[in-house]
Amino acid sequence: MSELVTTIVPLENGDFEVLAPDAESEKRAGEKKYGNVKFADPENSKYPIDTEEHIRAAWNYIHKGKDADKYDSEKLAEMKRKIVAAWKEKIDPSGPPESQKDSNMAEDKDCADARSDSERLNEFMDSVTKRMDEMSKRFDALDAERKDRERRDAEEKEREEKEREDRARKDAERKDRKDGDRFDEDDKEPERKDGEKDDEYTIRLDKWRKDRERRDRERRDAEEREREEKEREDARRHDAADIAKLKREIDQLRNMLITQPSDDERGKIAEARQRVADVATYFNDAVPTPIPGEDLHSFRRRCLKKYQAHSKEFKDVDLLTLTPGPVFDAVEGAIYRDAQQAARTLPTSTGAMRTRVYTDEAGRRVEEVIGDSPAWMEAFTPPPMGVKFNVKGAAQ
Repeated sequence: MSELVTTIVPLENGDFEVLAPDAESEKRAGEKKYGNVKFADPENSKYPIDTEEHIRAAWNYIHKGKDADKYDSEKLAEMKRKIVAAWKEKIDPSGPPESQKDSNMAEDKDCADARSDSERLNEFMDSVTKRMDEMSKRFDALDAERKDRERRDAEEKEREEKEREDRARKDAERKDRKDGDRFDEDDKEPERKDGEKDDEYTIRLDKWRKDRERRDRERRDAEEREREEKEREDARRHDAADIAKLKREIDQLRNMLITQPSDDERGKIAEARQRVADVATYFNDAVPTPIPGEDLHSFRRRCLKKYQAHSKEFKDVDLLTLTPGPVFDAVEGAIYRDAQQAARTLPTSTGAMRTRVYTDEAGRRVEEVIGDSPAWMEAFTPPPMGVKFNVKGAAQ
């Protein structure tokens, strides 16, 4: 939007009309001055583009800073397009020279920018590739240097170890030679010196013998101490092994330590045994008892697993997936009922009788015979008899 200014409009009769500084006044001033023509700025009726003179003037003024600064870039570009279109229509189809120059410069600049961007990208990629190659070579050099250093360290360590072993071996040999020479000299009985008296030689000989006995005793004591130290070391090693074994056994016993069930758990275990006993007696099975360390749910699941095959509905259910609760209780009751029903109907296919022995709620021992009636009445049924009729004798 252009800046509002006071406008003085010259009239045809030589007078002037002063318009207030508002948008409508500027627009009316332009219309009064130029008439009803096309404007590059139709909102304010400025920069007429109806004649060649007006078009050239509009193009000239729109490139001046004081006029161009009144508009934003978008509005200014729109006005230039209108002036260029009018120029091509009324003056020259190729448009203003400056617009061609600007267009060519813009195209050249875009091409230059595109080339420069491509060149910069290529230069950047080349520098990155070069840097990567340098880093790769550096890494290879560092790796080779590290391997060479490790090799030198290993060789130095091996050399030092060999020198240490050689020194120890030479020291041991030197000590053995020295001890052997000393023992040879000490064990050799001293000879009598020239001019030595008998009593002096006797005293020296006795002293030598006592020293030899002392040395022998010290040597035996040292050997004994070494043997005892070795025995103690062996005993300590064996004791450590025994202690470690004992600790492992204690840990195993501690892991196997069975926690005694509480009174409530004992009552629940008794109820579970009674439920399975009602089914086990039908099959003449022994009533299972909990394994030491077995919890209540594991005991119930183990008892239930034995009779699960008799239930058509739950024979394929994985009992390990059932946690303690109402669902497990319902499955347990259904399996036991199906097992009892299967046990009652099982003898009918064989015609045999089975005796079910159980204890009732009053503690009485009850024997119940299960089977079909022909099976138990067979013992009281007489053998079949044949009857012949003498029809010929009766006819005579």
